Amino acid sequence: MNFEYIKYKKITFPVRDCEFTNGESTIRRKIGSEVMSDFLFSGNGGTYLDEEAEQIDSTIAYFVPHDLIINGSDQEILDYIYYHIESAIYDDFN
Repeated sequence: MNFEYIKYKKITFPVRDCEFTNGESTIRRKIGSEVMSDFLFSGNGGTYLDEEAEQIDSTIAYFVPHDLIINGSDQEILDYIYYHIESAIYDDFN
């Protein structure tokens, strides 16, 4: 597991640097926790708390449950992301 840490408002958040393979292509993306996401956005319409929060968010590809960041494998994180993307697309069409 590849962890990085991002500090925001005196709180340090773990971030995973995950590798995803699609056919012959491999990419690396930073994945943050939903806890981190909650700290970056205000409860008022999902706006950023400040410019620093927006800058941090721009480096994160997706947010997943905190436990998955700490204990999940790259594949478990990828499976979670795919499942939720597919669910959202399905919901949009039904």
